[in-house]
Amino acid sequence: MKIAMVSDWFPPKPGGVETAVYELSSELASRRGIEVEVITENYPKTFTFSDRVEGIDGFKVRRLAGVVLPRWKAYFHPEMPFKVKELFKREDYDVVHTHHLFTPLSVFAAGIAKFMYPPRKCVVATNHSYHTWAERSFFRFFSRFTVGSTQPDRVIAISEVSARLAERLGVNPERIRRIPLGVNLEKFNPARRSEELRRELGADSSVVILYLGRLVERKGVHYLLMALQQVLKEVKEVKLVVVGEGPWKGRLMKLSRELGLGEVVEFLGYKSREEVWKYCASCDFMVAPSTHHESFGLVVVEAMASGRPIIATDVTGFNEVFVEGTGFLIPPRDVGALREKILLLARDRKLREEMGRRAREEAVRRYSWKEVADRTLEVYDEVLSQV
Repeated sequence: MKIAMVSDWFPPKPGGVETAVYELSSELASRRGIEVEVITENYPKTFTFSDRVEGIDGFKVRRLAGVVLPRWKAYFHPEMPFKVKELFKREDYDVVHTHHLFTPLSVFAAGIAKFMYPPRKCVVATNHSYHTWAERSFFRFFSRFTVGSTQPDRVIAISEVSARLAERLGVNPERIRRIPLGVNLEKFNPARRSEELRRELGADSSVVILYLGRLVERKGVHYLLMALQQVLKEVKEVKLVVVGEGPWKGRLMKLSRELGLGEVVEFLGYKSREEVWKYCASCDFMVAPSTHHESFGLVVVEAMASGRPIIATDVTGFNEVFVEGTGFLIPPRDVGALREKILLLARDRKLREEMGRRAREEAVRRYSWKEVADRTLEVYDEVLSQV
């Protein structure tokens, strides 16, 4: 089986979609009789004249020449439809699997694969996201230019809200299959705990809380800072580590100083994936205080795989992947509830350890990339069996 994995976004560009495409491609390529080629933009360059082909972990990556649109950070080339069509004809892929329903390369690739002659045998699209503008009136018009018109053979939705977006875009619900994202269980692993890292953070004896994610309003970090101020009135040995970047970083650092949290909170900015694995394993528990729905609760799954409890808000995306006994779900924007659960975990090491063990077990059982790849192959086989 020869698979074209098409995505505007792919490492070394950082992000959840990028990581998911890499992990799925790597797992599929490790199977006997499967050949995978990723087709993506020529990141990190913003303008290139020639394609670049390289081998990564057992599969081929073809980085197309073109322009990365600065506002949307998506790939475009004026001859893209012709380039992609020629590539599909030459390589004769059995499966064309695109990622995202509204980025240029993926949209064009899905349409070309369906309507070229002869069409590709199996065209699958994965929707990784959901946007609030999906509820706006212009969305029905917009859908005419995406999967609503191309109708891939199957659309994989990583969560309930991503399935809802696909339907809003005009995808036939009978073609939608729900498959969650996975997590790399070797990389997100309790064994990566580093006492040296804890010493560097000045947290030898402190309880280390980790926030991992973008610094934007909807992630709710300001509520975490307000809750932490209240926690410190009862428990002194607590440290919050914030890993991530975003437009709210300056505002959050200012709020931290105003709340008297200067020495308790560390804003570390962007960290590489290798460093993130270590931070997840080295903290005592994690907090995800988002105020709005998430496309998928990846940070919850990463905490589970790292053997760490998590306090997450009860929003769509998080509550789909959360497992009872691996942490706590609380209402969004509820500073009191957040304070209460932080205090409970900060004071009870045994509870943290019990929840962490359960979390790791559940991550291994539910969210391995092997399981995700198996279910993805079932979708391919379902379509190919009808050809």
